[in-house]
Amino acid sequence: MLAGVKAGRLVLCGLAWWAAAGLGLAGEPRTLQSQSGQFLVRGPAFESRPAQGAILTNLSTVRLEPAVLTVSCERIKQALLDLLDLRDQWQGRIFIQLHPVQQDREPVVVTSTRFVDGWLYRVQMPDAMDRGRLLKVVVQVLLLEIGNRRAQGRSVELPPWLAEGLAAHLAATASATLALEPHTRVSRQERDPDPLREVRQMLRAQTPLTWNELNWPTPAQLADENLLLYRSCAQLFVHELLRLKHGRESLQEMLLLLPEYLNWQTAFLGSYRQVFPRLAEVEKWWALQAVHLAGRDVFSLWPPAETARQLEDILGTAVQVRLRTNDLPQSVHLKLQSVIQEWSFARQHPVLLQKVNQLQALRLRTVPELTALLDGYALALDDYLRALDKPERPGGTWSEAPANSRSAVNRIIRRLDELDLKRERLPRTPARIEDAVQSALTESFRRQTTTSAPPATAPVTQP
Repeated sequence: MLAGVKAGRLVLCGLAWWAAAGLGLAGEPRTLQSQSGQFLVRGPAFESRPAQGAILTNLSTVRLEPAVLTVSCERIKQALLDLLDLRDQWQGRIFIQLHPVQQDREPVVVTSTRFVDGWLYRVQMPDAMDRGRLLKVVVQVLLLEIGNRRAQGRSVELPPWLAEGLAAHLAATASATLALEPHTRVSRQERDPDPLREVRQMLRAQTPLTWNELNWPTPAQLADENLLLYRSCAQLFVHELLRLKHGRESLQEMLLLLPEYLNWQTAFLGSYRQVFPRLAEVEKWWALQAVHLAGRDVFSLWPPAETARQLEDILGTAVQVRLRTNDLPQSVHLKLQSVIQEWSFARQHPVLLQKVNQLQALRLRTVPELTALLDGYALALDDYLRALDKPERPGGTWSEAPANSRSAVNRIIRRLDELDLKRERLPRTPARIEDAVQSALTESFRRQTTTSAPPATAPVTQP
């Protein structure tokens, strides 16, 4: 029935009534296939089921029935594929069996079975559940299907924070509702410019989880009263991973590497090896992200023009030179390329190390659109320092440096030249900090005065 319709672009209203009218008698279970053919959902139509009273009074609870759930699954899949920059090349079919809800937080059972011709996934879930939980279940089984495409003997192991974090990230960044329900009017709402707003509020009120707690959460940390904290930390972790240079590509690579290792940690280090040589580096990086987010919001970020000016100051190195012996010294700014080519490694090492720290500090005040450029400079300098971080005799020359210094210098010069070309496209108009602060305060006041007004929405009429 849904063949030929793009599920990722559908906004459907009243689909449950239409499906029940066209597919058989009320009360009879029915099986529907999604548009791509990957999802098969079996369960009764919504009209044939009695209301469950208190269970359905929660505003976050979504009611499920085959016709609408197939569309919701396709929408969630398309949003996930767009986020990870993947094409729809599914191999394993997913069967979802709905049963009448009996209690709140009813368990969801996901099983994966390997057959001769591939993997099969079965999901048993109640026909009414929390919207965020539904999103996580569908994301989790989709990640299993992606990771198992090359698996032979056993199903892959997923990081516990991955499905939780990706589902929360999709819920915060999606421009329209992903989980539809019957007999509801769906409106397309504007995307929140700050997807970490709720995460920031949570981490200001409670202590963020550690890296180990994200990897191995206890049952108490996943209980209802603490689940929101774990979900917030997982969302922040995934959000920052995607912001890294080649973040999406690295996450893709991790999913592909999962079948080759017994645990996900090895696959994670293999895919993020350029950023995290060891798990200890991940722990330090995560602690820094969690601490700084709690004190940062969108109004504390520099505008692009100010970021460009700050970056230009960091990339220049002031030195005092005399054109003649008796002349007064004059200040000259050298490019990083000149420092690397002309100075000994012992002399340039502390300067470049300071540049890396300054770039990381500027990143905390930079809008997301420019973080990739800052990360490019920081990563290039860090790679260069790691390659040549060996003792050198004070006052030595490049001829006394490590044997691979020449090739390392050539690589870093090429990378810096490429990054400089990208930097030249940044806004060049100088921006005063006072103006940026005043503009942020004005915008903040405007938002506060319009808080009581309903958000602008564009209602979608019933087809």
